[in-house]
Amino acid sequence: MSQCLARHLNPGQHLVVALSGGLDSVVLTHLLDMSRRTPHALRLSAVYINHGLSPDADAWRRHCEQCCADWDIPFQSIPVQVVRDGGDGLEGAARRARYEALSRIAADWVALAHHRDDQAETLLLNLLRGTGPVGAGAMVECTGKFLRPLLSVPREQLRQYAEHHGLRWVEDGSNRDNALRRNYLRNEILPRLDRHFSAASENLARAATRFRVSATLLAELAEQDLGDEKRLPVATLRRLSSDRAANLLFWYLRWHGVRVRKSEELSQFLRQLSVAAPDAEPCMMIGDVQVRRYRDAVWVVPPLSAADSVLLWQGEGRLPWMGGEISIRQGAGGLVSGELIGRGQVSFRLRRGGERFQPWAGRPSRPLKDWLRERGIPPWIRSRLPLMYCDEELIWVPGVGVAAKYRNIAGDSGIELEFSGLTW
Repeated sequence: MSQCLARHLNPGQHLVVALSGGLDSVVLTHLLDMSRRTPHALRLSAVYINHGLSPDADAWRRHCEQCCADWDIPFQSIPVQVVRDGGDGLEGAARRARYEALSRIAADWVALAHHRDDQAETLLLNLLRGTGPVGAGAMVECTGKFLRPLLSVPREQLRQYAEHHGLRWVEDGSNRDNALRRNYLRNEILPRLDRHFSAASENLARAATRFRVSATLLAELAEQDLGDEKRLPVATLRRLSSDRAANLLFWYLRWHGVRVRKSEELSQFLRQLSVAAPDAEPCMMIGDVQVRRYRDAVWVVPPLSAADSVLLWQGEGRLPWMGGEISIRQGAGGLVSGELIGRGQVSFRLRRGGERFQPWAGRPSRPLKDWLRERGIPPWIRSRLPLMYCDEELIWVPGVGVAAKYRNIAGDSGIELEFSGLTW
């Protein structure tokens, strides 16, 4: 464990240990408490995530609180609500709620008590789900601010440590419920494998490490195939072999935060690209996002939040819009004339269709749809942009510019506008 801490922690950093009261997390907390007296000099605290799913949850919280009081470790308990709507069952929903709560904790690191036997279980579970190299890599020592210092340590060694130091821990009765898949692997399958195959859990954990190396190499290959492109060109996918194109598409989606559950989804989208007409824009749902072709590139379109059809501006510096915000700064040199805007009611509205826009004096106004198309703003974005109006006159369009009539030419006090949220 000390080597893991030395690899990642700087002296004085704040580490929060996720303490459930079970054997694994109690041992980890005790070990980290000992590490406070070493050159690591970490600042340690503990957190108990209360899912509220067991009648014993409050008793487990009290046990964790008492352990921390005995060891002089700051302690907090965070209740979470488990929402079972993600398709992963109760176990998966509880895991999501737990990680979301832990990720919000203000600390440099969050230590988790996963050990080598957990790693073997995760590998088997993912393989049985039909995972690829990323899932077969199971857990990693460090993910973001999550740290797993015990990942190379077998559970039996943790038990011996706890008994040697007289530690007390709680037993979660649900761990004996073999209706849960992970419990079934832990209680039924892995013990049988250990009886028939020497060092089965150790070898499975080692295999996970090798899968992880393979996944890293595949990611590096995808980076080489993508090159310096911001968007994934369809031409790049077409010149690659089918397997290599699928690998590039997989990593491109993963870099955009998309969780690909089935490799068949990648193959299906690649087939759509291969047969689509040059002017077609094939679109497919993968996970909760749209993956589509536009201007000969692959675009990842996340779900768009709802927006009010009209949002009045009353001098605010920021206004929320579509999951992003409109930033409005008033002062010298702003693009929009503050004097002209002061003559009417300013609002932001969704596009309705039929609007005309004149960004240059002396040139005729043109349909807004033409400006949006020429500026390369994707169709699914165009209807979600915040259009700025003064009474009924269109003043500003993100990505296009300011209407000529309202442009601040003299450099007087004006308004600077920026929209962050929808990107293209």
